[in-house]
Amino acid sequence: MSEETNSEEEMATSPEKFPDNVFPLLGFVGFLGVVLLEILLGGNLVIFVNIPSIVMCVGGTLALSLMAFSYDDLAHVLVQIPRIIFPSRIPKESIHPADPEVLRGMIVYAYASAAIGLAIGAIQILGDWDELYSLSLAIKTSLLCPFYSLLGAEGILRPMAHHLERRLGE
Repeated sequence: MSEETNSEEEMATSPEKFPDNVFPLLGFVGFLGVVLLEILLGGNLVIFVNIPSIVMCVGGTLALSLMAFSYDDLAHVLVQIPRIIFPSRIPKESIHPADPEVLRGMIVYAYASAAIGLAIGAIQILGDWDELYSLSLAIKTSLLCPFYSLLGAEGILRPMAHHLERRLGE
């Protein structure tokens, strides 16, 4: 009888344990929700869509990462990204020791791509003073490149690197 009482007391005093694999998805959805809410409270979501900036940030990050890391390491990390975000327990054996390093490297290259996109936009601004429409597109490109890179680097890549490091340490 005392064993039943002890287990009931432990259940009453210990917080309910949630599976760890739920939190990356909750964090990802929460982060995107806060960003979308901020955008929608301030205006129109469509003005935040700029194909040249997306191409520069995503394409630049991947291209620079290919220069720095082996194809196998980069491909392995890219396959892990959906597994981290969406609730599935990543077996510790499937995490390579280089995965967190690759993700941290991609953060740097995301910022480099943003800086390059910002410079391209600034040069386009200086070259298109006569046309107001071209000027607004150039300003949009130069401002959205850092925005996209910050979202990717600090909202996706860095948390994933921390997640993989924690899993490796278990």
